Amino acid sequence: MKIAIAAIVKNEATSLLEWIAYHRTVGIKDFILVDNYSSDGTWELLKALRRRGLVRATRFRTLAGQAPQLDAYQQILNRYGRKYDVLAFIDADEYLAPTEKQTTLTSDIEELFADDDVSAVALSWACFGSSSAVFKGRAMVPERFTHRAPESFATNHQYKSLVRPDRVVRFLNPHQVWLSQGSYTMSDGRTLVPHENGLHGFSRDLCWDRLRVNHYVVKSLEEFLVRKSRVGSAAMPGRVKHKEFFRGHDRNDEPDIGLQMLMKPTREEFERLSQSLETATRWESFLGELRKASGMAAYGAYLLRRTRLYGFQRLKYGPLGAKYRIEQEKE
Repeated sequence: MKIAIAAIVKNEATSLLEWIAYHRTVGIKDFILVDNYSSDGTWELLKALRRRGLVRATRFRTLAGQAPQLDAYQQILNRYGRKYDVLAFIDADEYLAPTEKQTTLTSDIEELFADDDVSAVALSWACFGSSSAVFKGRAMVPERFTHRAPESFATNHQYKSLVRPDRVVRFLNPHQVWLSQGSYTMSDGRTLVPHENGLHGFSRDLCWDRLRVNHYVVKSLEEFLVRKSRVGSAAMPGRVKHKEFFRGHDRNDEPDIGLQMLMKPTREEFERLSQSLETATRWESFLGELRKASGMAAYGAYLLRRTRLYGFQRLKYGPLGAKYRIEQEKE
């Protein structure tokens, strides 16, 4: 079964690579990411990841008075829906989380969709507070925020959806889809029952069996003020998140360290991705300088002079203008 995570992102440069590393660690290798014209380097990061074949990435501009999230989701369905069996539509502050000490998610997702009648699975939120952190720390998100709201917290009844994309008519909101056929279930296999409040994306029952979505909704006070309150909402145009939002969602009632066992492999994957991007950046810088060289003599001399400086050992090239390849030096 081919599974991918789909998301719209805006100004997530400081945490996006970690988020990708975590989900790669738990078995999700495909990402479809739509950048909402970030201004902090997110798009440049996505382009670098795309060049390495690590993500599918495109851009989507917000139109005046319109929320971009649902349109971006529809674009993802139209462009990539036939390429995947299951798409998980989540945000960059949400982590697909195992709740029974699993180290991968793919087998659970495959089991949830083993019945061909299942067209969508709702994963309940678990909302995490700031853990009293004022400033952004160096540790990873699940390491820094280890306290959450109790199960009785009303917002936990919201969910995010895993869907068979070919059976989605459209999104009713970022949480819930309208299906052309099949059933909508919870992570324990029970049929999804809408909440009595009548709002899309709320379930009557909270379900944290097997899988859930850890929602790091406010993070530290610094991160909330610098990013979340400024960016607003991709689903509700004009919505502003200020102190009332922070206070209402900064719930630290219960300790929860369920993802700690996954942090060591996540950090290793993060370092691997970082090193890969660093090598790619050096390579692109090398090529940029190479293009400035002109003439056969300058071409050959320049290559010989600069190859080792950029950490590469052997150079193979043909006549001027022919394709060339540089092999990275092995340590």
